[in-house]
Amino acid sequence: MVPLNDLTVLEQQNISLEVQVSKPGAHLVWFKDGTEISPSERIDINVEGTIHKLYIKQAILNDEGEYVVTVGLAVSKGMVHVKGGFGNIILFSDSHVSPRFRIVQSKVLSYVSLLYIM
Repeated sequence: MVPLNDLTVLEQQNISLEVQVSKPGAHLVWFKDGTEISPSERIDINVEGTIHKLYIKQAILNDEGEYVVTVGLAVSKGMVHVKGGFGNIILFSDSHVSPRFRIVQSKVLSYVSLLYIM
């Protein structure tokens, strides 16, 4: 089995983990922090030949942890780290914005929003 790699994502990014096994048709089981993972609205488990993928939509901080995949006696482990999306925030003023607001720009997520100043 080709091993899992450690992965770091930002909140709201998608998590994609994959392993490759030697023969198609193998039955793999995915775990996070020791608990078996089942498909849900946010989680897809796909198989394409010998490639097995775990896909988690819009990562949240609770998705961080140790991910393990097993097939028979073979085990592969990898860590997923989820970083908060507001890590690098810059405050600056702009003459086109009311003095009661400040523009907040996140370098991490590439968006701009307004912050109300009380």
